[in-house]
Amino acid sequence: MHLPPAVRAVGQPFGRALTVVVVLVLGWQSTQILVRRWETATRNPLDFAMSRASVELMLHGYDPYRIARYNLRSSVAAEVWAEVRHFDPVYLPSALTPMIPYTLLEFDTAVRAWWWTNVLAAIALLGGLFVLGRRPQARLAYPLVAWIFLVGGPFQTTLNNGQNPVVALAFLVGALLAAERQRVVSAGVRLALSMIKYPLVIPAALPLFLTGTRWRAVALAAAAHLVAHLAWAARIGSSPLAIVGDILHLDAKLLAYQGVDVWSVARRVRRRAAAA
Repeated sequence: MHLPPAVRAVGQPFGRALTVVVVLVLGWQSTQILVRRWETATRNPLDFAMSRASVELMLHGYDPYRIARYNLRSSVAAEVWAEVRHFDPVYLPSALTPMIPYTLLEFDTAVRAWWWTNVLAAIALLGGLFVLGRRPQARLAYPLVAWIFLVGGPFQTTLNNGQNPVVALAFLVGALLAAERQRVVSAGVRLALSMIKYPLVIPAALPLFLTGTRWRAVALAAAAHLVAHLAWAARIGSSPLAIVGDILHLDAKLLAYQGVDVWSVARRVRRRAAAA
Protein backbone atom coordinates (compact mmCIF):
# COMPACT_ATOMS: atom_id res chain seq x y z
CA MET A 1 0.00 0.00 0.00
CA HIS A 2 1.38 3.41 -1.01
CA LEU A 3 1.05 6.07 1.69
CA PRO A 4 1.05 9.80 1.04
CA PRO A 5 4.45 11.49 1.65
CA ALA A 6 3.02 13.45 4.62
CA VAL A 7 1.92 10.24 6.32
CA ARG A 8 5.28 8.59 5.72
CA ALA A 9 7.07 11.66 7.07
CA VAL A 10 5.14 11.32 10.35
CA GLY A 11 5.18 7.54 10.44
CA GLN A 12 8.94 7.04 10.14
CA PRO A 13 9.93 9.05 13.25
CA PHE A 14 7.04 7.46 15.14
CA GLY A 15 8.23 3.98 14.15
CA ARG A 16 11.77 4.76 15.30
CA ALA A 17 10.51 6.19 18.59
CA LEU A 18 8.30 3.14 19.16
CA THR A 19 11.26 0.86 18.50
CA VAL A 20 13.36 2.74 21.08
CA VAL A 21 10.58 2.51 23.68
CA VAL A 22 10.11 -1.21 23.05
CA VAL A 23 13.86 -1.83 23.31
CA LEU A 24 14.12 0.13 26.57
CA VAL A 25 11.13 -1.58 28.20
CA LEU A 26 12.11 -5.09 27.14
CA GLY A 27 15.74 -4.43 27.93
CA TRP A 28 14.85 -3.29 31.45
CA GLN A 29 12.72 -6.38 32.07
CA SER A 30 15.40 -8.69 30.66
CA THR A 31 17.98 -7.03 32.90
CA GLN A 32 15.81 -7.58 35.98
CA ILE A 33 15.47 -11.28 35.18
CA LEU A 34 19.19 -11.67 34.48
CA VAL A 35 20.03 -9.95 37.77
CA ARG A 36 17.91 -12.49 39.63
CA ARG A 37 19.70 -15.27 37.79
CA TRP A 38 23.05 -13.73 38.72
CA GLU A 39 22.10 -13.86 42.40
CA THR A 40 21.49 -17.63 42.15
CA ALA A 41 24.22 -18.41 39.60
CA THR A 42 26.27 -20.72 41.84
CA ARG A 43 23.43 -22.81 43.25
CA ASN A 44 22.96 -25.50 40.61
CA PRO A 45 25.57 -25.39 37.78
CA LEU A 46 25.44 -29.15 37.16
CA ASP A 47 26.76 -29.28 33.60
CA PHE A 48 29.42 -26.65 34.12
CA ALA A 49 30.72 -28.41 37.24
CA MET A 50 31.01 -31.70 35.36
CA SER A 51 32.77 -30.18 32.34
CA ARG A 52 35.18 -28.21 34.51
CA ALA A 53 35.98 -31.28 36.64
CA SER A 54 36.62 -33.34 33.50
CA VAL A 55 39.13 -30.83 32.19
CA GLU A 56 40.77 -30.44 35.59
CA LEU A 57 41.23 -34.22 35.81
CA MET A 58 42.71 -34.41 32.31
CA LEU A 59 45.13 -31.59 33.02
CA HIS A 60 46.42 -33.66 35.95
CA GLY A 61 46.75 -36.78 33.81
CA TYR A 62 43.60 -38.61 34.92
CA ASP A 63 41.15 -40.26 32.52
CA PRO A 64 37.68 -38.90 33.50
CA TYR A 65 35.89 -41.31 31.16
CA ARG A 66 37.43 -44.39 32.81
CA ILE A 67 36.77 -42.92 36.24
CA ALA A 68 33.09 -42.38 35.42
CA ARG A 69 32.58 -45.68 33.61
CA TYR A 70 34.15 -47.85 36.30
CA ASN A 71 33.22 -45.70 39.32
CA LEU A 72 36.80 -44.88 40.30
CA ARG A 73 36.08 -41.53 41.92
CA SER A 74 37.79 -42.63 45.13
CA SER A 75 41.10 -42.77 43.27
CA VAL A 76 41.10 -38.96 42.96
CA ALA A 77 41.43 -36.37 45.71
CA ALA A 78 38.06 -35.63 47.33
CA GLU A 79 38.26 -31.87 46.73
CA VAL A 80 37.86 -32.48 42.99
CA TRP A 81 34.29 -33.68 43.62
CA ALA A 82 33.32 -31.00 46.12
CA GLU A 83 31.04 -29.18 43.65
CA VAL A 84 30.22 -32.12 41.34
CA ARG A 85 26.79 -33.66 41.96
CA HIS A 86 26.82 -36.11 39.08
CA PHE A 87 29.66 -37.18 36.81
CA ASP A 88 28.90 -38.68 33.40
CA PRO A 89 31.28 -36.95 30.96
CA VAL A 90 29.85 -37.54 27.48
CA TYR A 91 31.77 -34.98 25.44
CA LEU A 92 34.98 -35.67 23.56
CA PRO A 93 38.01 -34.11 25.26
CA SER A 94 38.65 -31.84 22.27
CA ALA A 95 35.19 -30.29 22.78
CA LEU A 96 36.05 -29.55 26.43
CA THR A 97 39.28 -27.73 25.56
CA PRO A 98 37.68 -24.23 25.71
CA MET A 99 36.92 -24.90 29.39
CA ILE A 100 40.61 -24.80 30.35
CA PRO A 101 40.60 -21.11 31.43
CA TYR A 102 37.79 -21.80 33.90
CA THR A 103 39.91 -24.38 35.73
CA LEU A 104 42.33 -21.58 36.65
CA LEU A 105 39.67 -19.86 38.77
CA GLU A 106 38.07 -20.74 42.08
CA PHE A 107 34.81 -22.60 41.53
CA ASP A 108 32.38 -19.79 42.41
CA THR A 109 34.39 -17.30 40.37
CA ALA A 110 34.52 -19.73 37.46
CA VAL A 111 30.75 -20.23 37.57
CA ARG A 112 30.13 -16.50 37.44
CA ALA A 113 32.67 -16.13 34.62
CA TRP A 114 30.79 -18.83 32.70
CA TRP A 115 27.51 -17.02 33.45
CA TRP A 116 28.91 -13.86 31.86
CA THR A 117 30.25 -15.91 28.96
CA ASN A 118 26.72 -17.14 28.27
CA VAL A 119 25.17 -13.68 28.53
CA LEU A 120 27.75 -12.18 26.17
CA ALA A 121 27.35 -15.16 23.85
CA ALA A 122 23.59 -14.60 23.79
CA ILE A 123 24.10 -10.96 22.82
CA ALA A 124 26.60 -11.98 20.13
CA LEU A 125 24.24 -14.68 18.86
CA LEU A 126 21.30 -12.29 18.56
CA GLY A 127 23.49 -9.65 16.94
CA GLY A 128 24.91 -12.16 14.48
CA LEU A 129 21.47 -13.40 13.53
CA PHE A 130 20.36 -9.80 12.97
CA VAL A 131 23.32 -9.19 10.65
CA LEU A 132 22.70 -12.44 8.78
CA GLY A 133 19.01 -11.59 8.41
CA ARG A 134 19.47 -8.00 7.22
CA ARG A 135 15.77 -7.26 7.36
CA PRO A 136 15.19 -3.53 8.00
CA GLN A 137 11.43 -4.14 8.12
CA ALA A 138 11.97 -6.33 11.20
CA ARG A 139 13.17 -3.36 13.26
CA LEU A 140 10.31 -3.68 15.73
CA ALA A 141 10.01 -7.47 15.66
CA TYR A 142 13.70 -8.04 16.41
CA PRO A 143 13.70 -6.66 19.99
CA LEU A 144 10.60 -8.75 20.68
CA VAL A 145 12.39 -11.88 19.48
CA ALA A 146 15.48 -10.95 21.53
CA TRP A 147 13.34 -10.43 24.62
CA ILE A 148 11.58 -13.79 24.17
CA PHE A 149 14.97 -15.45 23.87
CA LEU A 150 16.54 -13.78 26.91
CA VAL A 151 13.63 -14.31 29.29
CA GLY A 152 12.53 -17.66 27.87
CA GLY A 153 12.83 -20.96 29.68
CA PRO A 154 15.61 -22.53 27.56
CA PHE A 155 18.06 -19.65 28.09
CA GLN A 156 17.20 -19.39 31.77
CA THR A 157 17.83 -23.13 32.13
CA THR A 158 21.15 -22.67 30.34
CA LEU A 159 22.18 -20.04 32.88
CA ASN A 160 20.89 -22.06 35.81
CA ASN A 161 22.58 -25.36 34.89
CA GLY A 162 25.74 -23.95 33.36
CA GLN A 163 24.99 -25.41 29.92
CA ASN A 164 26.74 -24.54 26.68
CA PRO A 165 24.36 -24.45 23.64
CA VAL A 166 24.16 -20.64 23.51
CA VAL A 167 27.95 -20.35 23.44
CA ALA A 168 28.08 -23.02 20.72
CA LEU A 169 25.45 -21.30 18.57
CA ALA A 170 27.14 -17.92 18.99
CA PHE A 171 30.40 -19.36 17.63
CA LEU A 172 28.48 -21.09 14.81
CA VAL A 173 26.83 -17.85 13.72
CA GLY A 174 30.23 -16.13 14.00
CA ALA A 175 31.68 -18.82 11.75
CA LEU A 176 28.94 -18.18 9.19
CA LEU A 177 29.65 -14.44 9.22
CA ALA A 178 33.37 -15.09 8.75
CA ALA A 179 32.66 -17.55 5.93
CA GLU A 180 30.51 -14.94 4.19
CA ARG A 181 33.55 -12.64 4.18
CA GLN A 182 35.79 -15.44 2.86
CA ARG A 183 37.82 -15.52 6.09
CA VAL A 184 38.51 -19.23 6.07
CA VAL A 185 40.87 -19.37 9.07
CA SER A 186 38.59 -17.27 11.27
CA ALA A 187 35.58 -19.33 10.20
CA GLY A 188 37.42 -22.57 10.92
CA VAL A 189 38.53 -21.44 14.38
CA ARG A 190 35.02 -20.29 15.30
CA LEU A 191 33.52 -23.48 13.93
CA ALA A 192 35.98 -25.54 16.00
CA LEU A 193 35.00 -23.61 19.13
CA SER A 194 31.30 -24.11 18.36
CA MET A 195 31.88 -27.86 18.70
CA ILE A 196 31.77 -27.40 22.46
CA LYS A 197 28.20 -28.63 21.84
CA TYR A 198 28.80 -30.81 18.79
CA PRO A 199 25.59 -32.92 19.08
CA LEU A 200 23.71 -29.68 18.42
CA VAL A 201 26.14 -27.97 16.04
CA ILE A 202 27.12 -30.78 13.66
CA PRO A 203 23.60 -31.40 12.27
CA ALA A 204 23.17 -27.64 11.86
CA ALA A 205 26.64 -26.91 10.48
CA LEU A 206 26.96 -29.61 7.83
CA PRO A 207 24.26 -28.32 5.46
CA LEU A 208 25.46 -24.74 6.00
CA PHE A 209 29.17 -25.30 5.46
CA LEU A 210 29.49 -28.08 2.91
CA THR A 211 28.80 -25.65 0.06
CA GLY A 212 31.15 -23.61 -2.09
CA THR A 213 34.43 -22.88 -0.35
CA ARG A 214 33.00 -23.22 3.18
CA TRP A 215 34.15 -26.85 3.34
CA ARG A 216 37.65 -25.49 4.02
CA ALA A 217 36.47 -24.15 7.35
CA VAL A 218 35.04 -27.60 8.16
CA ALA A 219 38.36 -29.23 7.26
CA LEU A 220 40.27 -26.78 9.48
CA ALA A 221 37.90 -27.33 12.42
CA ALA A 222 38.06 -31.12 12.01
CA ALA A 223 41.86 -31.05 11.90
CA ALA A 224 41.99 -28.93 15.05
CA HIS A 225 39.73 -31.36 16.92
CA LEU A 226 41.69 -34.38 15.71
CA VAL A 227 44.96 -32.88 16.95
CA ALA A 228 43.36 -31.92 20.29
CA HIS A 229 41.82 -35.38 20.68
CA LEU A 230 45.16 -37.10 20.10
CA ALA A 231 46.92 -34.68 22.46
CA TRP A 232 44.40 -35.25 25.25
CA ALA A 233 44.58 -39.03 24.73
CA ALA A 234 48.35 -38.89 25.17
CA ARG A 235 47.96 -36.67 28.22
CA ILE A 236 45.65 -39.07 30.07
CA GLY A 237 47.41 -42.20 28.80
CA SER A 238 44.45 -43.63 26.93
CA SER A 239 43.73 -44.80 23.40
CA PRO A 240 41.85 -42.29 21.22
CA LEU A 241 39.39 -45.04 20.29
CA ALA A 242 39.00 -46.19 23.89
CA ILE A 243 37.91 -42.69 24.84
CA VAL A 244 35.17 -42.79 22.20
CA GLY A 245 34.08 -46.22 23.44
CA ASP A 246 33.85 -45.00 27.02
CA ILE A 247 31.83 -41.97 25.94
CA LEU A 248 29.38 -44.14 24.00
CA HIS A 249 28.97 -46.37 27.05
CA LEU A 250 28.32 -43.42 29.36
CA ASP A 251 26.08 -41.68 26.83
CA ALA A 252 23.89 -44.76 26.45
CA LYS A 253 22.61 -44.15 29.98
CA LEU A 254 21.21 -40.80 28.88
CA LEU A 255 19.31 -42.11 25.86
CA ALA A 256 15.93 -41.91 27.55
CA TYR A 257 16.42 -38.19 28.27
CA GLN A 258 17.80 -37.00 24.94
CA GLY A 259 16.49 -36.40 21.45
CA VAL A 260 18.17 -37.21 18.17
CA ASP A 261 21.81 -36.19 17.88
CA VAL A 262 25.08 -37.44 16.38
CA TRP A 263 25.29 -40.28 18.92
CA SER A 264 21.73 -41.59 18.52
CA VAL A 265 22.49 -44.31 15.97
CA ALA A 266 25.50 -45.60 17.91
CA ARG A 267 23.51 -45.71 21.15
CA ARG A 268 20.65 -47.64 19.57
CA VAL A 269 23.05 -50.13 17.96
CA ARG A 270 24.72 -50.74 21.32
CA ARG A 271 21.39 -51.26 23.07
CA ARG A 272 20.21 -53.76 20.46
CA ALA A 273 23.53 -55.62 20.59
CA ALA A 274 23.32 -55.83 24.39
CA ALA A 275 19.74 -57.09 24.22
CA ALA A 276 20.73 -59.79 21.74
